Amino acid sequence: MDSPQNIPKNWSLVKVGDISLRIHYGYTASSITKNTGTKILRITDIQDHNVTWDEVPYCEIDEYDISKFQLTQNDILFARTGATVGKSFLIAGKIPQAVFASYLIRIQLSSYVVPRYVYYFFQSAEYWRQIKNKAIGTGQPNVNATALSEITLLIPTVKEQHGISDKIEELLSELDKSFENLEKAKKQLVIYRQALLKVAFEGKLTKNWRSEQSKLKKPLDILQDNLVKRKEYWEESRREEFRQKKNFPKNEEWKKQYKAPKKAEPLDFKIPDEWIVCSWDQISNRVTYGFTKPVYHRESGYPIITAKNVNNNKIDFSVINYTSKEIFDSLSEKDKPKDGDILITKDGSLGRAAIVRKNAFCITQSVAVIWLRTTKINREFLLYYLESPFVQAWIKNNAQGSTIKHLSISDFPKLGIPLPTYQEQEHIVREIETKLSLIENLHFTINQSLKKIDSFRLQILNKAFSGQLIESSMFEAGKDNLVEQI
Repeated sequence: MDSPQNIPKNWSLVKVGDISLRIHYGYTASSITKNTGTKILRITDIQDHNVTWDEVPYCEIDEYDISKFQLTQNDILFARTGATVGKSFLIAGKIPQAVFASYLIRIQLSSYVVPRYVYYFFQSAEYWRQIKNKAIGTGQPNVNATALSEITLLIPTVKEQHGISDKIEELLSELDKSFENLEKAKKQLVIYRQALLKVAFEGKLTKNWRSEQSKLKKPLDILQDNLVKRKEYWEESRREEFRQKKNFPKNEEWKKQYKAPKKAEPLDFKIPDEWIVCSWDQISNRVTYGFTKPVYHRESGYPIITAKNVNNNKIDFSVINYTSKEIFDSLSEKDKPKDGDILITKDGSLGRAAIVRKNAFCITQSVAVIWLRTTKINREFLLYYLESPFVQAWIKNNAQGSTIKHLSISDFPKLGIPLPTYQEQEHIVREIETKLSLIENLHFTINQSLKKIDSFRLQILNKAFSGQLIESSMFEAGKDNLVEQI
């Protein structure tokens, strides 16, 4: 902290070293699960200003060393290295016998300083400004005990420290309640989104609209049209293969090689009587996935889409690798989705989907592609169905693997799709998007409110440690200069 020009009355500018009895590093030992009677608190055990002591491991330590490193009430621990450098934790409440690990620094304060006051300062913008300036190292930033002792802060009398700490806790408690309520509202929006998709594909969202319609093309007619187009597309693709190989058959026996699509498995939810159930195999030309062989990466060329690039119902091209034109041209057609196809992730975070809006890219084996080259079914309707709780539950139940989950697409073509008329598909999409727009607006408003809470938190701490949170006149006793007391 730069020397302030206007220090509040009865306040003093001090260094952390001036108000500390001891600043030292923790104990070096490996963590073990065996109960030795002494736990060892590590940086990773401190999450969101809290420690779950039951989950903290033990360590082997001599009796002589326990007394040097044992944690006591009002100790302040400080992360001195890594991604969490600068974060602090105040030891309070009932704790087991425990020591602290070597990547932590312990500060034991003078009796003339209120630990809560210093701990809250360690969360202020001024503190983090100083930590940033003192941190060394680019790959693994760290702050040593000497640098920590040089941190400066303004401190009033002990009575005023207690008053300020009480006021901070009162105000932060109110903010925490607001934060908790907003986070709960965000979770409810997620639940509402899934409930919306559930009723949409049960036909309940368009029940009144459907009852008012007449002379609509039947879903069965739509499916029959798709089946005819599907076969025609297969035949034309085979003809193209023959033309390229210059060995076109003399008769049409080859047409008998066409395999009829697999029929749908029964749905485990009820749909309107006017709807039918079809399979992904019946409405698509193919369900496959991308290449498995290594691909040459470069800074420009043809994008390579992986599972991480499919999110929020769209394809993200912001962080991506590329392949050369030569390699792109050598890839199979199944590796290069076309406009109108649907991608769905099959490795890692399963079931995220997006519609292909451009076809100058290739996909890896972590992404499945549903070829929709001839179908006339509304793409957004299919996309929202993939996001529905029905399909997501099916994916969860069919996922394989213990550590990294993956989805085999061998059974996917048989997964049932509830199919209404073209007009109802479009109406369902409009209803979904209208309501999702409201959800997104609420989500944006909640996020803005959460940002305001963070801003209010910083404002509270800024005022607290500059003497503006409460008036000094509230504290008539203990006006002696703190540095003189120490």
